[in-house]
Amino acid sequence: MFATPAALEAYWRMDEKVTSSVRSAAASAILSDRSLRSGFRPVPCLALFGEFNAGKSSVINMLLGRDVLPTAVVTTTRRPTYLRYAAAPLFEAISADGKREPIAPDGVKTPAQQGVRHFEIGLPNKLLRDFVVLDTPGFADPYNDPQCTLDVLEDVDICIWCTLATQAWRQSERQTWLSLPTRLRAHGILVATHIDSLSHPTEHERVRTRLERETSDLFGDIVLLSVPDAMRAKRANGRIADPELWRQSGGKALAAALTRAAVEFGKTRERSEERSEGVAAPPEGDADLKAFLATVMQTVPACRAAAWIDLAERRILRFDGAETGGDTGEAQLGQAIAGLFQGKHMRQIDELTRRPRRPAKGDNQTLREIIITSKECVGILLRAPFQPDRALVIFGGQTADLGLTVARARDLLAFTGHLV
Repeated sequence: MFATPAALEAYWRMDEKVTSSVRSAAASAILSDRSLRSGFRPVPCLALFGEFNAGKSSVINMLLGRDVLPTAVVTTTRRPTYLRYAAAPLFEAISADGKREPIAPDGVKTPAQQGVRHFEIGLPNKLLRDFVVLDTPGFADPYNDPQCTLDVLEDVDICIWCTLATQAWRQSERQTWLSLPTRLRAHGILVATHIDSLSHPTEHERVRTRLERETSDLFGDIVLLSVPDAMRAKRANGRIADPELWRQSGGKALAAALTRAAVEFGKTRERSEERSEGVAAPPEGDADLKAFLATVMQTVPACRAAAWIDLAERRILRFDGAETGGDTGEAQLGQAIAGLFQGKHMRQIDELTRRPRRPAKGDNQTLREIIITSKECVGILLRAPFQPDRALVIFGGQTADLGLTVARARDLLAFTGHLV
């Protein structure tokens, strides 16, 4: 399921320090998260929109917590930047053709970004267990084409629109917001940033009153926020040190608005799924497979496509990601992968490497994992531990940490006992 009010409220008080022991266990810990346990449903995407220099990246820095994300990464967003949960920090640039390239943390703000479609950052941050956070280039930025932001709109489930309190909700902002999909309004939060720049506290209420009047029915919540005060209200470990300053800064209001948006979005998604099931119920197990592969795509680093294979029938039961060329392409892919596991050459390798001792009970010594690498991509094939006639296949770009990728895939397979 999606983030619950109690879970999100707990986030604001959690210790964000990641020790070495926690880091080594993080790949397994992520799988115990409720969002993965509950039907392997992917987490919602929280996007931040606004005009150039409206404070979007500062709000993200506050949401993630002090010293979690290097300041250099979020100073100026040049391309859409996805922040996802990862056991260890990971920075990648994704080109228009889908190729992934590891980059330095400050590479996200480097002006020379021709050919880069978007960036992806993996962080061991608790908020990212509940949301994929999307930072976007500012609208009305003379150095950026707004089309790169418009291209990612279909990924967005919940959004925050940032507007400067000193000139809040200009006509250009209104026009841009009205041009975006109307579905974003129900789960949209209008955040007036830099309220600490207003000359007198009484101006806060005047700004709020005007925003409420001019944005009626356009947002679910309105928050006035001072990021510096909100950051001072928290200790280095993320716990609230000054509850009153946390309230006055708008940090508490933003946390509550985000919680409400997540809960309402979850209800909307469930109602939509129920209506879809009423029209055409999926085959037994198909919903689980769909959700499982969606989680694989989101969780395994550099994953471009994933498939669930029936080795006995040599066919693909479910495929998610890149195009395969229709039924013909999937049939050929299923046969090829089954052949890798069950072909005579692989059986010979398996026999040659068989341990001389008698195998333990239940251990048929069959080949369990295959890793295929090329200059452009990596293929990881893993036989399901509890279903020897099933296999998970992952296709991805080259990753700096192949061991972590394989470990993450293995951990996900531990939850496949209920799949058909």
